[in-house]
Amino acid sequence: MRLDAEMLDSASLRCSARTYSWDGAWISLGRFQRDFKPANDCPTVRRPTGGRAVHHGDDLTLAIAVDANVLGLDSRRLAEIYRFLVIPLCAGFEAIGQPVVPVNQRESAGDEMDCFRVRTGFDLVSTKDGRKRCGVALRVSGAAVLLQASMPGILAQRAGWTDGFIRGGAGLGWEWKFDS
Repeated sequence: MRLDAEMLDSASLRCSARTYSWDGAWISLGRFQRDFKPANDCPTVRRPTGGRAVHHGDDLTLAIAVDANVLGLDSRRLAEIYRFLVIPLCAGFEAIGQPVVPVNQRESAGDEMDCFRVRTGFDLVSTKDGRKRCGVALRVSGAAVLLQASMPGILAQRAGWTDGFIRGGAGLGWEWKFDS
């Protein structure tokens, strides 16, 4: 999470991205989330982005940092930024045969402290069964934008997803600095 925050602080004229996985089970808490006590004493870390608790361990996690001016977007238009930045994420899922689309509206499925129990208009859901496949959170600081995403169950397909993601971003004319 520290590296993701540093990416936000140094967002430049190129889109920076990094993917990572977790050493064992962890829970990341949203920047403004009130205290959350996991039932099984799982270690926690605070994200620089908002949202609810995310259970990590079997997920591929992604951070994207960019200056909104590079995207040609107004940094105050959060929904527009989200919609633009999820294009390469969708391309990554398409590349591994798991097409997704952004959710149309907020839907709750129980415990709203858990990211994957709530679907917002910025999350990605399967076109096949409507199941949430990717939780997305955003932070804007001045013109700098940080997007963080958690994608459970695709670690074994990481290389294929990453290739699709890079192609999806290149199709937008983005110049990537990609760390993995």
